[in-house]
Amino acid sequence: MPQPLVLKCIDWAIREFWHRQPGWADFFVFNENEFKFVEVKSPHDELSLEQMNWFKWAIEEANIPCEIIRLTGTE
Repeated sequence: MPQPLVLKCIDWAIREFWHRQPGWADFFVFNENEFKFVEVKSPHDELSLEQMNWFKWAIEEANIPCEIIRLTGTE
């Protein structure tokens, strides 16, 4: 993860920390060439307001690659 992006994440996290602590994605996935934050949701689970705010910031302001993975139920 590039240093300027790490600094953006830290800056975002510490501004009003207790209001922003919830919402971060479940996983940080990476290999040598790429990275992204991943949120995993069950079939009927929705993003919380905090998660929506985090994704909005990550995508629109920080230009961080993100993905939401929705698990499917097996029946």
